[in-house]
Amino acid sequence: MASATGEEDAAAIRAHVLATARAQLPPAELLRAVALYDRYLDYRAALHAAFAGAAPSRDPEAALALVERLQVELFGPEDAARLFAAGNALTAAAVAAAAVYR
Repeated sequence: MASATGEEDAAAIRAHVLATARAQLPPAELLRAVALYDRYLDYRAALHAAFAGAAPSRDPEAALALVERLQVELFGPEDAARLFAAGNALTAAAVAAAAVYR
């Protein structure tokens, strides 16, 4: 299943995630995986709240800075770097390229 958001409720999605984690991870890794999933859900909610009614395209540098701050706050600096560094670098490059045309 690539994405269940919008197709299933949050409890059903969580049940799928937990079942998959139990089936594929050793017990020692299970708690960390579930905690990471919970932080990801918190991150999505924080992004939604931060950008509700906002127009990030008006100040993409500030929007990226906010996203990166939330990543560090919710995942810690090490996990945030592991999870998001490559995507953030691509976004920063796109923002810089777009700035040329503003």
